[in-house]
Amino acid sequence: MNKAIANLAQALSNWKQHIGFAVLWCTVISIGVAYNLNAQGWFLDENFAFALLPFTIASLAAGGLTTWFAEAFISNKPPLARFAFFFAALCILSIGITALIFAVHFRLSFPQWSAPLFSFKWLERTFFSMMSASYLFSVVGFRLLMPWGLVALSVVSIGFSRGWFQPSR
Repeated sequence: MNKAIANLAQALSNWKQHIGFAVLWCTVISIGVAYNLNAQGWFLDENFAFALLPFTIASLAAGGLTTWFAEAFISNKPPLARFAFFFAALCILSIGITALIFAVHFRLSFPQWSAPLFSFKWLERTFFSMMSASYLFSVVGFRLLMPWGLVALSVVSIGFSRGWFQPSR
């Protein structure tokens, strides 16, 4: 446990690289989602920016967290393990954080039908409404990340496995 915390702390010292990759990942995902939204008939107006915002926030957080965890736990492993870890972590964090943002927004949209705060009924409704919103994002929103998100995910995972993003220790 102490070694894991020490690895995370040491990896945090390379914060400029983590922020740089997070901004790059955020830019690529935002452009891909914007392209897909535009192809589906969305117009460039104020609603377009609000539709793009959850993907932008989530990809920024996922990119930074993935490079931080990858440098801390997997940077000295064989290339195949680095590729698998980076691919899975970036995919899960990008989709998971976006689904969480959609779920919280969905839950906050219906507070008037809620029970008293922190009651059993409130916890039950919160849990199931957030689970259903996450499912809805997984089914409907996931296709916004395709195909550009998958291509970008593959390229950066290969790059990490080949040492393109080496920590400066």
